[in-house]
Amino acid sequence: MREMIEKLIANRRGHALAFVLFMLFMVEEYVRFVYGKYYSAGFDYRTDCVTIVVGVFLLGLMAIRLFAVPPKSDFSYAISIFVAMFFAVPTTILYMVGGGSVWVPLYALVFVYLIGSNALELPTIATPRVGYKHQRWLLPVITLLMIVPFVVAYRLNINFEAFGMGKDIYEMRTQANAHGNIFTAYLLGPLTKVMLPLLIVYGIKKRNVVFLVGGIVGMLYLFLANPHKSVFFSIFVVLIFYFFKNHKAKAGLILYGGLALVLLSAAVNLVSENLLVESIAVRRMFFIPAQVASNYFGFFDESPLMLSHSFLSSINDYPYDVEPAYLMGLMMYNRTITHCNTGIIADGFMNFGHIGALLYMVIAAMVVKFFDALKVEGIFFGMVLLLVMTFLNSALFTTLLTHGGILLMLVAMFFMAKRTDQ
Repeated sequence: MREMIEKLIANRRGHALAFVLFMLFMVEEYVRFVYGKYYSAGFDYRTDCVTIVVGVFLLGLMAIRLFAVPPKSDFSYAISIFVAMFFAVPTTILYMVGGGSVWVPLYALVFVYLIGSNALELPTIATPRVGYKHQRWLLPVITLLMIVPFVVAYRLNINFEAFGMGKDIYEMRTQANAHGNIFTAYLLGPLTKVMLPLLIVYGIKKRNVVFLVGGIVGMLYLFLANPHKSVFFSIFVVLIFYFFKNHKAKAGLILYGGLALVLLSAAVNLVSENLLVESIAVRRMFFIPAQVASNYFGFFDESPLMLSHSFLSSINDYPYDVEPAYLMGLMMYNRTITHCNTGIIADGFMNFGHIGALLYMVIAAMVVKFFDALKVEGIFFGMVLLLVMTFLNSALFTTLLTHGGILLMLVAMFFMAKRTDQ
């Protein structure tokens, strides 16, 4: 049964149709729901013939890259589908009908092309793999050592109201951060994006109940103690993509799943008149990252920071009183406590202008190619996808260093590579 479903959702013609439907529904969602309900949060409705024509042209080029001339690697194809759906399409729609910057969808399209580019392909990387007899004690020991600082800082001060996913979650997070320390700040990403997901995957693969339950409980504990919605939903990403081995099927899962998510959230709103589900699924997941990125391009158009807010602060003077994410929160929502972080494209532009946007995209695309060259097992695809999600929502160096990007690359070499002995 699973093989039949996998074959069905791996069909590229079906992918193309789902992609077109997704684009059409997302335009409707923006106009009816995002602008209609949240115009006071900065979402606008501005369009003309030029933006429509340019937007349709960009979407057409994207469809050609994905379906008419798809990447040779099915892994790159699946990642390209995700980037197109969760960033390129929303940013293009925001430009077409919301007055957003044209540079963001243009660079998003370039990023999709870079991920599928044969010019960036790496030769197959052969690495030794740690055997399971060593994994059985190495993984839990490392994970436990990393989670100790959180237990010391947060103890059992968990809040089950975090499951409500409402506005209170940000206040809970602020309170949790007040009890944190340097270890909790730098280990949260590596734990929730690498070590705990790795335990979950190996728990299923090796039928190790301790690994599986320990990984899920660890993720839930960290979510309830310091509620980041991405931590909670990461559990489902890791689990869902475990059960589809074919990367074309994973691409179909992304397409059909994304389309179903938008339609079901709209249906919930229609039936119950509850905005929360549609707000999280459509506004928060798709259009807020697009809106934030567009605002970064507008604000830093004439004054790149040159990493003066980061490790080059000793060379370049930072011209503002608060760091960029809080500065954008002040600009967009008139609140200095709002943290509006952005992904690699706007991050690169903020620091080095258009050259920075291109350079950061090339680096991120090369990281994706690295996992492809390793021939990472399909069961770990969800973990790579978590990293790509982070690329779309966090700064490049933050993703690689703080959020576990480099750690995932190291772990992939010795625990996730498909072609080495187990």
